[in-house]
Amino acid sequence: MKKTILVVTGLILLSSGVGFAAGGEGAEHLAKLEKGDFAEREKAVVMLNRHKKKTLDKEVYATAADLLEKETERSRRAFDLLMEDKDAELPEELSYIKDEKRFGKYMERLGAIVSKSGDGSYLPLVLNNRLDPRSIVNFGDDAVDPVINILEDPGAGSHEKEYALRILGDMLRPKKDGYVAGGGKRNNIKEALKKSASGDDFSVARGSVKALRMSGDKDAKAFRPDMSKMKRSRYGKKK
Repeated sequence: MKKTILVVTGLILLSSGVGFAAGGEGAEHLAKLEKGDFAEREKAVVMLNRHKKKTLDKEVYATAADLLEKETERSRRAFDLLMEDKDAELPEELSYIKDEKRFGKYMERLGAIVSKSGDGSYLPLVLNNRLDPRSIVNFGDDAVDPVINILEDPGAGSHEKEYALRILGDMLRPKKDGYVAGGGKRNNIKEALKKSASGDDFSVARGSVKALRMSGDKDAKAFRPDMSKMKRSRYGKKK
């Protein structure tokens, strides 16, 4: 197939689907991901995140995943230091992490790049960082069971379970672009949601019903949770 070179937002793309060419400005962005300071890494992440999956290649994904792992470790170090002393001065190489809003957006965008790969080997890294649910959905069928496991984990807190519900709801939601669970995976998600909708945690039960109904499926619309359990949980009444 003849390859047509296109220049889009300063990056070289191959319309044949080969993907992001690591040359010119493309090589510059990859270099900044690997060796740039935070401002340079942040800019490179913004630029790369603008591109769709078919315009990026394995080198971009591997570099972004490596950086996400490093940033995760750096944020843990910063967290440990601030837990010891909330007013502690972070080392210069970690100082950017203290701007939580900026760092959070940066991590979301970085995770979004990694997730576009659809490579299941990167899923634990993205999932453990509790990044944007849409980033998890990009992993498709590979993400279904690990997310259900979070929902069903007795040791997981309400916030973790609610995060899982957001992902599962989006997996069921009909949409033109992006992953929509089908077949056995879809049924597994709905069964897990029906089970958690009848649990003792009111916020999780309510979120399960909401996620279930996002599917638009007839069985989901017809489902009725055990409201007595939900009320007991909400108002603290014991059986």
